[in-house]
Amino acid sequence: MNIQEQKTGDLSTLVHIEVAREDYETKLEDSLRDLGRKVQLKGFRPGKVPKTLVRKIYGNQVLAEQLDNLVRENLTKYLDENKIQILARPLPLEDETIVLDINAPVAYKFTYELGLRPDFSIPALSPSTEITRQRVMPDEAMVDTEWDRLLRQNSTLKEVTEVAAGDLLYLLFVELDESGQTKPGGVMKDAVINQDMITDADLAAKALGMKAGNTLIFNDLPAALGREHDSVVRYMLGVKENTESVGKAFRAELTGIKRNIPAEVNQEFLDKVFGQGAVSSEEEARGIIRTELGRVYNQRTDRTFNDKLVEHLLDATEIPLPDAFLKKWLQTQKEEGETLVDEDFVFFRRNLKWSLIYNKVAADNGLSVSREEIEGAVQADVRRHYGAAFESLDDDDLNGLVGRLLQDKEYLEKVHSGILDARVFNVLHQAITISDEPVSLEDYEKSLKAEDLAAED
Repeated sequence: MNIQEQKTGDLSTLVHIEVAREDYETKLEDSLRDLGRKVQLKGFRPGKVPKTLVRKIYGNQVLAEQLDNLVRENLTKYLDENKIQILARPLPLEDETIVLDINAPVAYKFTYELGLRPDFSIPALSPSTEITRQRVMPDEAMVDTEWDRLLRQNSTLKEVTEVAAGDLLYLLFVELDESGQTKPGGVMKDAVINQDMITDADLAAKALGMKAGNTLIFNDLPAALGREHDSVVRYMLGVKENTESVGKAFRAELTGIKRNIPAEVNQEFLDKVFGQGAVSSEEEARGIIRTELGRVYNQRTDRTFNDKLVEHLLDATEIPLPDAFLKKWLQTQKEEGETLVDEDFVFFRRNLKWSLIYNKVAADNGLSVSREEIEGAVQADVRRHYGAAFESLDDDDLNGLVGRLLQDKEYLEKVHSGILDARVFNVLHQAITISDEPVSLEDYEKSLKAEDLAAED
């Protein structure tokens, strides 16, 4: 097989491939013979179709497949041996003079157009490049909110005799007719609501101070709770059929009151929430909360910073690209009749440019992801999903779950990308100078909105 290269530009080339008869004839005959054993045609037993008939019906199709396989294999081999790095898939140039005829074997010539991967440097990866990174500094109000949430989360229910704001109300709902009397055959159902679920201000106020045995009249129960009629009837009153026949008016008799009593701050509570012996005082606990809040919020600021860093590298890095070839290649990815517009190419070109920068950083720094690391990340995902129940999984269950996830190619690519992304951006962060700017959460969110508005303009 003869392969010749013809340079057409600094970053483009043509590869001419000539396939001689002897390159494909033996494989062609083998393929036809193998097909004859498998093909089923009416009037012939399986495997007994005459070779001449197989050749007549399928010959040109098999010839096309053999030529395509040979050309692709040898083109790939040629690129590897000559260390030619390309952008996108090689584009075959259409040649109307090529006519396949299995009965007239000849040499065939094919031509492929290639876009070549450019050499470039990334001068912006230097300590002289300084980019500001916002860091959210949790204030005391944020720490207070989280501390109160933890206290409520670990609260205990206590029976009380008089309703206060936020108490749980145990109510017997009785459906009323138009005259305000008990509706014959109407709904009668025990249910529990929070006092602060009542959105009707007058009824919410009336509920305060109530005692067991007192009643509330709901002329429109769904409206008083700020919910849809069907939702209240189905999920609170438990009526699954003919929900439209249930009215809106109800008398609710208070049968019990319970109050969430926030957890007492003692060592038992601290050990339960923060881990055995991790902290010994509220002050230490609040310090951990402040750190964790900062970590959570700064996952967001890190993403914002990384986006800014990517844009800076794209703007500051000159990468020559074979635009003519890329436009032609991108057009082949469009639906038939669909025209490539400038905006599509600009977007594609910018993404390609970032891909080249990303891959260069990974290659130059020897970054990779091992199978063991992927399996460890998958197992960590399973642990997060199952939470406390993870410890109850035996080895067979765990291996089965991990094994099934490892068969999901899309999921594996996501895991692989996540690990590699972290390593690439770590290299980028180490290469430049990052100037941290403390900001409040409010100011950070304002800056994001301002950037979004600027982008829209």
